[in-house]
Amino acid sequence: MSTPDYYTSAAPRDQLAVDIFKGEWSSCFPKSSGLETGGTAGLFEDERIHWATRQLATHGQSVAGSHALEIGPLEGGHTVMLENAGAESITAIEANSRAYLKCLVTKEIMGLGRSRFLFGDALAYLGEETRSFDVAIACGILYHMTDPVRFLELLTQRCEHVYLWTVYYDAGFCAEHPEYAAKFTAHTEYQHAGFDHHLHRYEYQDALNWQGFCGGPRPFCQWMERDEILGALHHFGFTQQSVRDEPNPHGNALSVVASKA
Repeated sequence: MSTPDYYTSAAPRDQLAVDIFKGEWSSCFPKSSGLETGGTAGLFEDERIHWATRQLATHGQSVAGSHALEIGPLEGGHTVMLENAGAESITAIEANSRAYLKCLVTKEIMGLGRSRFLFGDALAYLGEETRSFDVAIACGILYHMTDPVRFLELLTQRCEHVYLWTVYYDAGFCAEHPEYAAKFTAHTEYQHAGFDHHLHRYEYQDALNWQGFCGGPRPFCQWMERDEILGALHHFGFTQQSVRDEPNPHGNALSVVASKA
């Protein structure tokens, strides 16, 4: 009998650990690391996090010395940036088991000492957790939710400041890109916690077949509209807002740092 293929006979090195998930990485490690992931997203050197850090400072909250909650760390790139920015502690919640394990690879390779990665669902965590955090980072998360306003409600209960980056439903974008419009199969009016809004059901379709899939836990999610995202944050008391619109190949996007008044 042969040895199972999950063993290696090579001497330990970081690239070996990265290659456990060969073909599944979305992000690329910093060039200085000399590591090859096959991913292309520059999440370890992401201008969105630099922007958020600057805006948080104008809201009276420095990342340095803060206790941060990160929702959906994916592969740990933003976690590395938050540690480098001086966060005192980072609690990162990841529901995708393979993404969670990639985060642990990143933690070892990058020597993270103030971050803890937890495997589990963010909504379940927020519904049970009683601690408060200075700042929450949720980059690329909102549009993967099936009940995004409930997520915003719970998130704003646990922190003083929020940074969100998300794509949103835009009828104009869909009119110009019928291939994306076809992925939206329902458009519904909702109310949650007294906030009226629209949800647009988006089907993941073929993306579910990729081993490195990093969307939500169900075969669909529900996108919000731009102004209703900002309105929901305002509804939950986060009335101080810094907003940056960011065109994106997969739909128009925005960055927002929001804080309690």
